[in-house]
Amino acid sequence: MTRNTAFSLAHLRAHTDELVAAVHDSRDAIIITDLGVRKVVLQDIRSFESLQRAVGLLERLAHDHAKALSDRRAEIDAVLGELSGADRPL
Repeated sequence: MTRNTAFSLAHLRAHTDELVAAVHDSRDAIIITDLGVRKVVLQDIRSFESLQRAVGLLERLAHDHAKALSDRRAEIDAVLGELSGADRPL
């Protein structure tokens, strides 16, 4: 089975055990279609959990990066505020 193979919902109903075993053994995902429209993905639990961990790490990195930029922006604003105060006549 190749990664991201697609099967119809009818095929899933007729071959559930076989498809679940194939996904479990290969760690590939299967796209399930209904009337030609992609509806769901059948994925083994290890791959799903790995994906969830990766998404969590990316979310944390994005949050930390945004916070660092925000902190840096606050520093820049403070410096600019001090510099604009230097525009006052002596």
